[in-house]
Amino acid sequence: MRKKALLLLFFSVMLLIGVVWFGVHPQSLPQVSGALSSLGIGSSAKKPTPLGDTSGKPTKLEEPIHFRPRMRIPEAPQVVSVDPPTPRAPEVYYRFPLADEIQSGTARTTVVARFGPPLATVTGADRGQLLERLIYADKANNRRTQIWLVNGKVTAAETLTQ
Repeated sequence: MRKKALLLLFFSVMLLIGVVWFGVHPQSLPQVSGALSSLGIGSSAKKPTPLGDTSGKPTKLEEPIHFRPRMRIPEAPQVVSVDPPTPRAPEVYYRFPLADEIQSGTARTTVVARFGPPLATVTGADRGQLLERLIYADKANNRRTQIWLVNGKVTAAETLTQ
């Protein structure tokens, strides 16, 4: 009696493992059924065909279907038009401003046009006036020039060597 219970438990566990396996990996089910039918396990009854009985000859429906791989259709070469590169404006090199070259009262636009955009700009407002500091740096010579502006006009300039 104990042996029957163990066998029943064993087959129940194996059935449960099989159900879980095919639930997780359903793509392996056709392979297993094909392997079982080749061993003679499974349904051995002949399936009726829509063409009727052909006296033991394999019908076209029973023959294995072999699919041809898709043929790659050669594509016509595509002509890609390439636009010529747009001419770039020549790079403008600005001189490094020295404090001696900057006069009080010069407009901000004049300073930026002459020496280029600053490395940094510090902006603030105090008592209704716009306060700015333009910082230019010359890394090759370790120099830095600071230009102070009030309401867009230069008030002072200083060049420091580090």
